[in-house]
Amino acid sequence: MKSLGGSHNDFTWKQQMLPKINDRVWRTLKTLQETQEQKNNCFEIYGFDIVLDEELNPWVIEVNLSPACSERAPWLKTMLEESCFDLLTHVQQRILLTNPPEAWSAEMQQLREQA
Repeated sequence: MKSLGGSHNDFTWKQQMLPKINDRVWRTLKTLQETQEQKNNCFEIYGFDIVLDEELNPWVIEVNLSPACSERAPWLKTMLEESCFDLLTHVQQRILLTNPPEAWSAEMQQLREQA
């Protein structure tokens, strides 16, 4: 791998790489926004295949709709479990935050207090 012209000791995934990847994903989805059917109260799962070049710049090489989520390796099992948890947490928060409190059942109100 080429030297990036400095020390990598201060490199962090969350502060340096993840924002770049998020930007590429957002830009990719933004270009498709007008061509995709918008369905209320639904979501799609997209699988992004990303490769890093010699300068550690992320490039989207493929986007899969409803990607296969079979557990083919231990690291993939962990990643899928964490992704599912994050997705469910996001959906739960969207539901709880977008419905007016007077429409909530007692169970929903209790969940909102825990969020």
